[in-house]
Formats: sequence, C-alpha cells, structure tokens
Amino acid sequence: MAVLVSVASGKGGVGKSVLVSNLGLLMARLGRDVVMADLDTGSADLATLFGEFRVRSSLESFMKREVGSLTDALVPIAAAPKLRLLAGSGDSLATANPVYATKQRILRHLRELPADVVLLDIGAGVGFNQLDFFLAGDVQVVVTTPDPTALMDAYRFIKLAAMRKMVTLLSRNLTHRRALSKRDFASIAEVRTALEEEGARTDELHKVDELAQSFAPKLVLNRASRGGRVNFVRVQKLLYEYTNAKLTVLGEVPQDELVEDSVRGYLPVAVGYPGSSAALAMKGVAGQLLSECAVMASASGDKVPWEDCLEQQEEVAAQ
Repeated sequence: MAVLVSVASGKGGVGKSVLVSNLGLLMARLGRDVVMADLDTGSADLATLFGEFRVRSSLESFMKREVGSLTDALVPIAAAPKLRLLAGSGDSLATANPVYATKQRILRHLRELPADVVLLDIGAGVGFNQLDFFLAGDVQVVVTTPDPTALMDAYRFIKLAAMRKMVTLLSRNLTHRRALSKRDFASIAEVRTALEEEGARTDELHKVDELAQSFAPKLVLNRASRGGRVNFVRVQKLLYEYTNAKLTVLGEVPQDELVEDSVRGYLPVAVGYPGSSAALAMKGVAGQLLSECAVMASASGDKVPWEDCLEQQEEVAAQ
C-alpha cells in the first residue's frame, strides 16, 4: 500500500508545487515508484511544470467517472521511468469544490495506487478541502518561505489542521463539534478544558490527548535565508505552546534564481540545473522524506519495498 505524503502551504506563491515536482523526480530516480497527485482543485498547475499541457486524462476524468480508476488517469513523466502524474481538476464548479463523499472516494483510490509513494500537492489556504487532504497524509509537510506573512499563514494552517482533526474525531457529538468550531483556542489544553465543560466522555478526552501527541507535521523552509530563521523560531515557539509538540524542519531550500529559470523551461531544477544550490538542497529533503516514508511503511508492516531506503538516503547525502 502506498505511503501518502501530503504537501500543503498556508498561502500561495511559496513554491510548493515546484518543490513537489522536484521531490517526486528525485525519489523516482532513487528507485521508488512515485505518483504526484495534483489535488489543488481549482488551480492545478503541476502538469504545467513538466510541460504537460494536454493530458489524456486527469483527476477530473476520475471525478466525472470517465475512467474507472485513478491508475487509468496517470500520465508517465519522461524525466524518470518510475514517475507518474495525476493531473489536477477545477475546470468546472463541481470539480473545483468536491463534496465530502467525493473527497473520500479520491483518497481511498489514491491509497490503492500501485506505488511506493504518492505525493499530494494540496492547494494553498485553510478551506475544508485543503485541510482534509492534508490530514489524509501519512507524512504531512507544510511549505513556507521566511517571509513573516507566509510563516504566520503556515502557523494558522497547522493550528486549524489540528482543530479540524479534532472536530472529525468527535464528529458524532454535535454539541462537541459546535464547541470546537465556533471558538478560538490558545492551546490544546484549552480545547480539552472546553470539552470537559461540555461533558465529554473519558474516551473522547483520551482522543484529544492522543492527537496532541501524534500530530507532528514537518516543515520545509523554501527560499531560506539567515534572517528568516529568526522568524521561523518564533513560529516554532507558538506551535509548541499550542500543541505541545515541536515542529520539525525537514529541510531548507535556499533562494536560487535557477529555480525560476527551470520553471520557465518546464523542467524541475533537479533536471535543468542538478548542481545548483536549490537542487542539491532538494536532494537532501528527498532523502529525509524517504526516511519518513520508510518509518511509516515499516509501522504498517510493509517492510520489503523499503529495506534499502536508509542506504539510499546515505547515497543522496554523499552525492
């Protein structure tokens, strides 16, 4: 069964799709079977980054039931033999705003894809679509830049994702849902107190405790700079105060004008400029991400396809 890696951002323009395109390519070149799924409903552009302007089928084809499975909608990417793309949707109001049942159908089929890793490129913002797709990931990654507004939007996104997960866990109790969705909370501890006041059962409070311990998204700092590091530490402190969990940095990608040049050439920077500072940093992020995927696969009992994953990470670091 595929490991789902959800990649999101609090705001647009931070380079999330560019990062996904490069990570997918790098992991596929390391021997993983990788699918990149563009779930940015309404503003899908992952296919454009590979110069794919006329895909034969897409997520929209699946949503309209023009194809029977997502496998039938995958497009091979020439840059890496084991890399495939599920192009996005959004050319109609219905596909740009899928209902809950449609989202669940999409996620079920994504997990059943014949792949080692499925990278979910999720649209920016904090709508229910973005939060639900993000929370579906076995490994959850948030992309931001050092810009103060981008960092604060990343903080809000993670905070609301935690709240959305709680509301979903307690969805059977309408009273609890209202108590959670209509208020802002300074910490998970405040959420727990509010639920106690609403008469939550012991097992429901235990779910909140489990969430606080298990919810640990990773962060990639794109277009990194020394000055931006200070701003990130402030956000890291805020999230620790809210969730009591430390936000882990998966990697940092420096500002590099060659990334923009590669986008104009419809190629990942790892292909167009493999020796660039951004490409080398992304290679390191890909190695770290493979390790995270290996842990998740091992936890589910799927150990065989990932036996060499740590060795591959060492190879990436050495290159």
